[in-house]
Amino acid sequence: MLVLTTVLALCISLAFPHFVSARTASNSLSKLGKNLDKSATSAALLNSESFSSETFFLKDQLDVNIVFIGFSQAQINTEVIRAGLPSIYRPHVRAPLVFFPPGTNPEEFLGIEWTYNYRFIFKNTAFATNMFNYIMSIGEMGAPTVYQLSYNERAYGPNKVQITENMRINAPAVEQYLLQNLGLSSDSYTVVFINGYGTLPFHTYQFVGEPDPDTQVDFGYRHSRQMNAWGGTYGRLWFYDFSAGPIYWDDQYATKYYWNPQNYVIPCIWDYDTGSRTKSQLSYDIKDITRFVAINLLFTTSPLYRPLLYENMHINLLNFQDDVWYYDQREGQYKYLVGSQIIVPPQFVTDVYEKGEPNKNWLTTFEERYLWDDPAVVNVLYNDYPWPLSVGAYHLFWQNASYYTTPKHYDYTMPIMTFTMTDQTAIETGNFGILGWADYDYSTGTQAVTYALVYPYVWNLGYGLTSTFVHEAGHHVSLSHPHDGYDYEYNLDYGPEGRYYFVWVGDQVYSLMSYMSNVFNFGVFDKDNIWRDEAAIAMKEIRANLQMFDSATQKILNRILANAEAAFQQMDYLTMNRLALQAYWSYVEPLIESNSQTQSNSVSLPVAENIANKGTFTQHIQPSIQTPSIPSIATVAKKED
Repeated sequence: MLVLTTVLALCISLAFPHFVSARTASNSLSKLGKNLDKSATSAALLNSESFSSETFFLKDQLDVNIVFIGFSQAQINTEVIRAGLPSIYRPHVRAPLVFFPPGTNPEEFLGIEWTYNYRFIFKNTAFATNMFNYIMSIGEMGAPTVYQLSYNERAYGPNKVQITENMRINAPAVEQYLLQNLGLSSDSYTVVFINGYGTLPFHTYQFVGEPDPDTQVDFGYRHSRQMNAWGGTYGRLWFYDFSAGPIYWDDQYATKYYWNPQNYVIPCIWDYDTGSRTKSQLSYDIKDITRFVAINLLFTTSPLYRPLLYENMHINLLNFQDDVWYYDQREGQYKYLVGSQIIVPPQFVTDVYEKGEPNKNWLTTFEERYLWDDPAVVNVLYNDYPWPLSVGAYHLFWQNASYYTTPKHYDYTMPIMTFTMTDQTAIETGNFGILGWADYDYSTGTQAVTYALVYPYVWNLGYGLTSTFVHEAGHHVSLSHPHDGYDYEYNLDYGPEGRYYFVWVGDQVYSLMSYMSNVFNFGVFDKDNIWRDEAAIAMKEIRANLQMFDSATQKILNRILANAEAAFQQMDYLTMNRLALQAYWSYVEPLIESNSQTQSNSVSLPVAENIANKGTFTQHIQPSIQTPSIPSIATVAKKED
């Protein structure tokens, strides 16, 4: 087993344990009914001109289905689960929590307020039998994973099991089966809990078919990527199978022998009441998975950065090339590792983001330069403080944007700096074990330069450049990981550590933001969240500037806002996104551009400015600027088998 030392992946929450105090101001709020029934159509509101004037102006009561298959009602305490689930959620922008000292950060909410209608559904024996028969028909029997074998050595207690074979199951096929056979509405979110123990053989789920774009390694086949949960490929459904595994990803296979005894791991169903868990704990674990994974990290999330509202988006890739002569373990020969030769065409990246955000225009460009020809880049690579490629790199690339990007007359340029380096360079610069990160603006806490790295060690593990910067660009446009997020009622920003270690299971989802490296496209939950969040911010900007327009224009904008709000309540987030962004681009953006030319500008500029403006902006930043004592959001390779 190859072990790549892990670096803290998301340090926003882990560095601020004080964000655990519960919110009290909102706890007494009662559930709010819908302003509009979800079955209503947008066409019915075309003549409406009314919209909410409240700060939280986008309100909806979401239906959340909690489905049990293979469980009896006697096994599950629904009151325990219901009592532990959120009654209200207000998403906010997470990243400023990193930059600003506690109590001083400018917390920005999106204007959305959800309440939840929880529906507990127990499927009967006939449904479970049919589903398990289907799973048996598509599963492939084989040897146990190395992690199941490791589990065998540690298993003990009255329910001790020995896993001698394992059935691998096509995860998206099971997701599709559930979507087709549960008969639930698509304008709701669904989490399904499965228990096939005693009926199904020992099994795991896998997703294959999307290999790394550069290396063509399909991580989905690896023992370390065998799963016990999945969703978000075809619909608003995510399932968790208590009878699958034990798996590697959340250390479930080591339930009896934690890497860290403080890390809370959800065990397999047969491990309840064996000393590590009691049977009564099952309902509490289901509550935790539903709240801290399904709802907070997949269904209704908070964005990492403030969503960008630009219509024309330019992804600017600049690769700094080291002299990399290495032994390629897959090809069995020595060769050069050259960024321009290993990455897929830029159109691949454009296609990913056009499918993910179809209401915007996208362009990707690529340029390559020899690393050692630029002393300034070498300096920040080797000597930056407090960690490699941080404050100094931020100033270098922001203040010299015209030199490090290729202007294409787009509204916004996303600077992505990639490095193809030797293992030795990676070690000397402190980057060994790191794949990339989406850094922030050291004056505002908003998104800034994005980095991606490749060197022989990670290349031989199967990681290329494209997969990393596609993921990091997702952060730049606001997406969070599916393994870290924010709980509004607890005022808690958290990641997979300690009490919340189990949220690693959120990575088992169709999302380019997962760390599993088996998906390189936007999933259903990614799209829901980014479409909805962008629209909400655009609607906030429109509302903030409404009085700047004449009465006729206000009437038009009021109608658009009402229709966008109706689309929100119907969970038609793509239409909501289109209406809100087009109104922002057509009316508010020209107003901002016009007023920004005068001293008496009464319109607030968007937080994220065009990179072309950053050069002059950062000249006023003092060299002694206080910086966080934690690293930025980094993508790292977990332990590899």
